[in-house]
Amino acid sequence: MNIIGRKNIFLGISAVLVVASIASISFYGFKLAVDFTGGSLWQVKVPGVDAVAVQNFFQSDLKLDVFGVSYDAPSQTYSLTLKELSDAERQSGFGLLKQKFPDSEDVDFWRVSPSVSKELRQKSITAVVLVLIAISLYVTFVFRKVSRPVSSWKYGVITLFTLIHNVLIPSGVFALLGKLTGVAMDTNFIVALLVFAGFSVHDNI
Repeated sequence: MNIIGRKNIFLGISAVLVVASIASISFYGFKLAVDFTGGSLWQVKVPGVDAVAVQNFFQSDLKLDVFGVSYDAPSQTYSLTLKELSDAERQSGFGLLKQKFPDSEDVDFWRVSPSVSKELRQKSITAVVLVLIAISLYVTFVFRKVSRPVSSWKYGVITLFTLIHNVLIPSGVFALLGKLTGVAMDTNFIVALLVFAGFSVHDNI
């Protein structure tokens, strides 16, 4: 492939993706998981029952503030996003579920307080920014003796821009998926972005 000769095409594609990603994030934002909003995540298994019937029960009959319901078909497990739930409220809700669907199982439950979720949001943003800057400074340092006649700091700046490009595009896709399918951003996504940024340095070099 004549990559250099067709650079305008490739740069144009990248520019379109970056603009589309920025627009996606600006218009849709990110649907945040319990990690970043505070509240509870409750997973229950309801085998052998129509998914629509179970979801209707969660949204209308369950006497809890259910913000969202997702369904994993292979395991027949439902994940409920709720306000911060006490053990008594959880047991009461599961009692209602058990009455309606006797084969129901309580799979997993955890909650995050608002103060912890706020700290996670702040530290996630800080982690992404620091990783991008640290990688750029590292590239600048490593190429300080082998970069002539090009100054090594230019390699660092280019690395920073390419890493922002590489992180921005999947973030834009994730914002779109949050709007279309309801997928939520959690700490796993932040870890994935950091790993993605780390591996993309090899291409930059």
